[in-house]
Amino acid sequence: LLIPSYAEEPEIVRMALWSAALQEFPHLRVTLLLDDDPYANDPASVRRRTETVALVEDLGRQLSAVHERTAATARSLRAALERGEIDARDATATAMHTHAAGAAWLRDLAAAQPAHTNVERFFATQVLGRLADDLAATADALARAVEEDSEPLDPARALELVQRVVHIFGARVTVFERKRYASLSHDANKAANLNNYLGLLG
Repeated sequence: LLIPSYAEEPEIVRMALWSAALQEFPHLRVTLLLDDDPYANDPASVRRRTETVALVEDLGRQLSAVHERTAATARSLRAALERGEIDARDATATAMHTHAAGAAWLRDLAAAQPAHTNVERFFATQVLGRLADDLAATADALARAVEEDSEPLDPARALELVQRVVHIFGARVTVFERKRYASLSHDANKAANLNNYLGLLG
């Protein structure tokens, strides 16, 4: 998923990146095509670009931490399933805890967001908050399935649900700056920005 950006405020870029990165697709890579001048002398331009690059790195670290924990749970559950060492109730409980942890992580992230503008409030409540609510609702349903008088999930289905959370937090986030390369077009428009990157991908 490509996000072209030129002279955007870092806060807007950050919300766009999070909104893209939290899509439920396996092996998702989100690339910010940053078109700001990497050699600018203007202090405001330097600040904007520096903050934007830093937020891409920070977002990647945050996602990586929660993804590694979730992926480790999926690997452990898969191994136990292959060895036949886990029953349906324990597998369902694992899926429940994974969804609940994901919801809690998203709610903490939402609570830490700025809320000065309508866009910021929308991002916190409708992007992060609604995904958290979705995971929490699934966790609640799984909790009911774990109860003594309920029927738990088949362990293979429980693994699929855990893998769903792995996908949500599994995006790789990178930044590409075409203006660092003399061999690429420096035309001042986003179409050139996109076309340069797509050309490199072949």
